[in-house]
This record gives sequence, C-alpha cells and structure tokens, in this order.
Amino acid sequence: MNTPAKIIYDKNTKKNCRTGIIITLVMIVVGLVIGLVLSSSDDPNLKYSNFIGICMYMDIVGVPLFLIFLYNYCNTAVYLNRLKKNGFTVPEDRKEYDYLLHKLPRTGEPVVNRYTSDSKAAALISLLAFLGFLGADANYYLKWKDYEPDCVAFAVVIALGCLIFLVLAFVFYLQTFTEKYVDNVDVRTPSDTRKTRLNIFTAIFIILIVGVVGIFGIVCMDSMTDYIYKSRNGGYERTMYDFMEGATLEVTSDDLVDGVWDSALSYRAPQLSFEEVEGAQYYVVYMVNETDGSCVHWYIDDLHETELEAGNEEGTYRRLDVIPSYPGNTYSVSVYAMAGEPDSEYEITFDDASFSPDYFYYRILNISERGTPATYGNVIAYGYLSGSYRGS
Repeated sequence: MNTPAKIIYDKNTKKNCRTGIIITLVMIVVGLVIGLVLSSSDDPNLKYSNFIGICMYMDIVGVPLFLIFLYNYCNTAVYLNRLKKNGFTVPEDRKEYDYLLHKLPRTGEPVVNRYTSDSKAAALISLLAFLGFLGADANYYLKWKDYEPDCVAFAVVIALGCLIFLVLAFVFYLQTFTEKYVDNVDVRTPSDTRKTRLNIFTAIFIILIVGVVGIFGIVCMDSMTDYIYKSRNGGYERTMYDFMEGATLEVTSDDLVDGVWDSALSYRAPQLSFEEVEGAQYYVVYMVNETDGSCVHWYIDDLHETELEAGNEEGTYRRLDVIPSYPGNTYSVSVYAMAGEPDSEYEITFDDASFSPDYFYYRILNISERGTPATYGNVIAYGYLSGSYRGS
C-alpha cells in the first residue's frame, strides 16, 4: 500500500529560499570586496590580517549555500506552478493541510499525468548529451591517436563514462509510462503503487551535474595525455642528466684529452668528428660554457659534413679566451642530427647567456611542428661531449 501524495513545497518555502539567496549573495559580495581591498593594501597589518581569512570563509561557505538556495528556489517555483496548472490552490503553508495533497483545495479539474512530455524531453536531452560527449570522445581520440598510444585506453574509459547518459535517457523514458509513474502534483489513492516521476527541472539539473563531471573528466584525460606525451618527448621533468644519458651519436674531438680541452681553442675552433646518421638532412653544432649560464662559443646551424678539421671556419666561433675561463669551467659540444627545420623562431646570442644543450634539444630543435599536440622527433639522434678548459 502506497502513502498518500505529500505537498512538497509551499509559498513560505519559496520566500525562505529567496531570503537565503539574498543573504548568501550579500555574504559572497561583501567577503570578496573586503578581501580584495585588504589584500591590496600597503599596510602589512591589514594585508595579512585574520580578517582576510574571515572574508575567504564567507565566500567558501556562501557559494555552496547560495547554490543550494538557488536550486531549491527554482525547484519550488516549478512545483508551485505545476500545482496551479493542475487545478490546485497554491498553499501558503503546508501545515494547514497536514502536508497532504488530497486535502489541498482545488480551483479547477486536475489532469493526471499532465507532465509525461517532460520525461520525453528529459530523455531526448540525455540522448543528445550522450551523442555530444561521444563526439567529444571521438575528437579526443582523433587528436591523440597519432601521437600517444595510451589515448586508446583513455578513449575507452571516456566512452564507458558516456553510457551514463544513455542510462539516464532510459530512466527518463520509462517515466513516460503512466501505468507505472505519476506526477508529484497528482493525488494518489492508498492503493496506487505507481512511482513519482522527476520533474523537468530536476531532470535537467541531474543531466547538468553529470555533464559537468563528464567535461571535467575529458579535460583531465586530455591534460593527462598531454602530460604523458610531453614527458616522453618534450622537456617535462627532464634534466641535463637525462639529456646526457639519451645521447646516442658518438662525437669525438682530438682537442679533448682526458676531459680537458686543448688550450689552442683560445684562438681557433676545435676538431670534431661524428658518425653519419641515416635520414639526417643536416647537423647542428652547439658549444657552450655550461658553468657560465650556457654562454655560446660555437654555433653551426646547417652542417652537411661529419668531419671538421681543427681551426675550421664553419659557423660562428668565439674564442674561449674572450671571456676569462676560471678553473673548473665546463665547455660542452652537442651535435644534433636533424630531419628538418625546427618549427621555432629562436636566436642564438653570443653576448648573453643562452639555451642549455638540453633545453635547446627538448624545447626547440626536436619540435618539427608546434601546436596542441606538438610534433616531436625532428632530431633523429644527438651526441654530447664535455670537458674543462684551463686557458692558454
């Protein structure tokens, strides 16, 4: 046996919710304004006062309370409007009628199951949301499929998450059957075992909440994939030690003996040799003083040879004695085998600190096409050698 239908909301409920909206909105605005004024003050006693914490607390508490009151106000407004349309007097106070719908006076003839169309609309909205999120999932997969293999698993997770909209659509569609469901403004007899269908406002609210969670999930999946991709190919969490360990191109120099550069580099470019790399269109040579902020001493941006004699005139070379070298200064030479031009505008400066060898590789040379995601792999292989210079 089912219980009689209850009066869910009345005019007092609507008034109380309206009052709550005003109070919490004032809390939010006052807390925000006072907090901003105090935090921007030049007086440290005001800038770091406990009152700022109170203002932040007002906002932290005020925002969720405001949303709760707003939701209840809208829900109440929808319910009272339905009561009126269904031939009932809108109650000032539910207590006067013992909270029972069948005791509420009528101003017209009630229509049972007037709002079955709302359930159909909710089912349609859920279905459209499912298709929309499925499209977003497909867009995510197409964006990453050529870059990151993990995107397949993430795309499957997103697709499974999208199924909740199909479940909602099915639930809302079931509520269109009048032999099993009635409106929350319909009078029911004790023997009526039908369930109460959700109103359109509540249905849309549920869809929105699930949609916000779904959007957050897709954004997180995209950010996670981007992080994984850049961690594997870009400069995320990469150090100079990672760069040195990844050097596979063997580079040698007759001017580097037992970790010490020949003093002749004070007036000429070093000898350099390395193996030819298949598929490389050209090579980039980059020599810096790593102890002095990666100050550049030699730069060749379009080399097509693999053997450079001592004193060669390839590229631009700045003698090592131009800036006094202190004991222990480390000079390194990096050679990058390039598949093509890097997709980056960069300028190598010889007067100021410039790019470190690892930054030059991860963030500039190895990117063949910038964008989201960027295309890495422009450097087929690279080599690295370093040593100290003790002067002439």
